[in-house]
Amino acid sequence: MDEIRTSKIKEVSLRLIQNLEDLVTGYRLLLDAIRTEKDLLMQSDIEKIKEINEAKESLLLKLKALDSIRERYAKELALLAGGDVQAPRLLDLAVKVPSEYGDRFRLHHATLDLLIRRVQSLNHENKSVVETALTSIQGAMDQLKQSVTPSKTYGKDKKMGSTHESAGFLKTQRV
Repeated sequence: MDEIRTSKIKEVSLRLIQNLEDLVTGYRLLLDAIRTEKDLLMQSDIEKIKEINEAKESLLLKLKALDSIRERYAKELALLAGGDVQAPRLLDLAVKVPSEYGDRFRLHHATLDLLIRRVQSLNHENKSVVETALTSIQGAMDQLKQSVTPSKTYGKDKKMGSTHESAGFLKTQRV
C-alpha cells in the first residue's frame, strides 16, 4: 500500500512540476509582452498596442487555466502527502514529497515569485506612462477647446454686442 502511495505521489509531483514549468514559460511570455507594450507606448503605435493587448489577454486566459490546473494538482498531492488540502502551498508540499521533487518545487516557486513581481512592476510603469499621456492629451484638448470657444464682445453701453465665432481669440471691431 505504501509503495502505491509513493508511486502516486511521484506521478502527481511530476504532473505538478510540468504544470509549474508551463506557468514559468507563460509568465516569461507575459513579461516579454509587457516589455513590448512599454516600447509601443513610448512610440504611440496604437495598432500595435491593440495587438499586444490582445496577445496579453490571451496569455492571461492561458495562465488562469494553468493556475487552476496547478491548484487541482496541488490539492491532489496534498491529499496524498498529508498536507493542507483546502489551501495547499507549494513550499509546504516541498517538505512532504521526496527531496528531488521538493527541490524543484522550491525552484519553480522562487522563479514564479520573481516573474510575477517583475510583471507587476512593469505593468505599474506602463500604467504611469499611459496616465501621463492621458493627462497631456486632456491638457491639449482643454487648450484646443478654449481656442475655439467664441469670445464675447461688449459695446460702450456694456451690453453684449455681436460675437464673432472663429478659432482663437480673434475679435471683430465694431464700427
